[in-house]
Amino acid sequence: MGGEDHMQFPDSFFEDEVRDGFYVPAIIKRGWAAQMELLEDIAAICKKHHIRWFAMWGTLLGAVRHGGFIPWDDDIDIAMLRDDYNRFMSVARQELPEGYYLPLRGNIDTSNMVSAVWNGTEFPLKGALLEKFHGYFFPQGIDIFPFDYAAPNPEDEQLQRELLSITFEIKASVGRNEDTDKLNAVITSLEEMLRITFDKNKPLEEQLDVLIEQLSSLYTARDATEVMYTPDWYSGKPFKWPASYFQNLRMLPFEGFELPVPSGYEDILKVRYGNYMELCYSGGCHNYPIYRNLEKQVDNAAVDRLLYTYHISAGDIKRPDSQTAAAPEKLVEQFLLLTEKLHTQIAQAIFSENPEQAKTLLELCQQSAIQVGDLLEKKWGARLHTVALLEQYCELIWQIYEPLAQGGGPLLDMSGIQMHLGALRDQISTCAGEELGRKREVVFLPWKASGWSILKPLWEAAQHDPDCTSYVIPIPYCYKNLDGGMKTIQYEGELFPDDTAITDYRSYDLQNRRPDVIIIQNPYDGHNLTTSVPPSFYAANLKQYTDKLVYVPYFTLDEIRPGNKKAFINMEHYVSMPGVVHADIVIVQSEQMRQSYIDFLVKSAGEDTKQIWEEKITCNSRIPFLKTK
Repeated sequence: MGGEDHMQFPDSFFEDEVRDGFYVPAIIKRGWAAQMELLEDIAAICKKHHIRWFAMWGTLLGAVRHGGFIPWDDDIDIAMLRDDYNRFMSVARQELPEGYYLPLRGNIDTSNMVSAVWNGTEFPLKGALLEKFHGYFFPQGIDIFPFDYAAPNPEDEQLQRELLSITFEIKASVGRNEDTDKLNAVITSLEEMLRITFDKNKPLEEQLDVLIEQLSSLYTARDATEVMYTPDWYSGKPFKWPASYFQNLRMLPFEGFELPVPSGYEDILKVRYGNYMELCYSGGCHNYPIYRNLEKQVDNAAVDRLLYTYHISAGDIKRPDSQTAAAPEKLVEQFLLLTEKLHTQIAQAIFSENPEQAKTLLELCQQSAIQVGDLLEKKWGARLHTVALLEQYCELIWQIYEPLAQGGGPLLDMSGIQMHLGALRDQISTCAGEELGRKREVVFLPWKASGWSILKPLWEAAQHDPDCTSYVIPIPYCYKNLDGGMKTIQYEGELFPDDTAITDYRSYDLQNRRPDVIIIQNPYDGHNLTTSVPPSFYAANLKQYTDKLVYVPYFTLDEIRPGNKKAFINMEHYVSMPGVVHADIVIVQSEQMRQSYIDFLVKSAGEDTKQIWEEKITCNSRIPFLKTK
């Protein structure tokens, strides 16, 4: 760590990602990068002034177990031995970039037992500062914990504990405004014991904080062989380790970089966490995500704009009837049913000498034939004989219509009209049945090759279904600039297995072909910080071109157990999304995940929407393959 240039991360680093079964949203990834950038500034100061620092607590655990951040954590913790900590506190304010913030004597109410360097105090970050911190709008802080040398023997340790206990109790009593005479007596006793005098002209609490710091750092490397974090030791936790662990450091990988860690990190983690390699989604002493409290400082609309927040609306939840798309093959069926009735009505209108009604009905027949023919030609090309028959049908309609338009009688009598129209209609029906068949068309629109393994069983089922024709059409996506603009197009079609037939997304016209089923894997539409597919592939648009829009997540998660609040919170980044809301069917990984989706969506959209989600969301155990019949 350390250097003058901004840290470089690949665009892919900022994508939403599943790590160890936990969904990490893009905003957290930006926060990670911002934390690393802030740590870079701290490390540069330490390098300049020969100050030793090392990763601790969750950051140390993340480096060892994950090679980076714990997926469900969003801050960095570092520590320094007390001498290094004091030197850092003495030089940091002069060395830190303009606008940074460092408390004078540690964080509030910590008695200088922990401090934090912040990259600013105002939200949102803007301009060069926003760019430096990789688009993370919220101020970031890194906690720095001072570690002290432990008392060299039990007698000194007991005395140190008693003195700290008295001092902490006095500080607590001052805060509670307790009996003044009794408090003054305790203060006097402490002054006599330590041969000190508190300045009555200065705030007592500040002087007590200084005393707590002095009592915590009574011993030095010459006196002691162990190191401790005083608040943990004072509260009775057995967290003391050999001083050599912190005097000799090692480097471990962390998010593509390296961090210094105590040489005895395995022992530290074992004492602190027990079986530290076992995943545990709880832990951490702050609210998650850490930026949530900062959101409350500005209006909701501003936060929504910054985070591209999507809000579920009643109009999105249910498909309007007007948006139900019809495939050209279905339009043929509708045309045949419609004209069967119209032919009889045309003959009756002519027989009743009602030419205006007859002309209106003939115009309707011709318009229907032209519409169906155009759609079939766009989807299948002019090679279809069905299209040629529809053209003949239009010519016959014109032959009947023209004499009526000229004010004369029809060339054919009523029975002749019905016979000729009916015969040609029957030819269209037979030819369409042979050429178009009854196969349903299913289109798969993956965007990440890594997610294809989840769709592949559905595709294989469609491949083996004799009544189904399927297409795999990987769609492109772009990474976003910080201003929301699009970078270079990304396309992963070449990364799919060789046994998967790929159709180029530019060669398949969804609007005109109108497949029976479209299956998508991107839920975000325009509501993701890092990536976007083209708007033509947004779920809100795709549902106009099919009778059934199906969403299948491109990732698999660990099940969200009761009490896993962090995982539940992050569902807003992939469940409350357009792909889920606009889809007619959502297929998730398990019954338990299905219930998690339903619970979250009901909480987000209201109890009155529960039945909608229960009908829409299914799982692999309920639908082993996509039924296309």
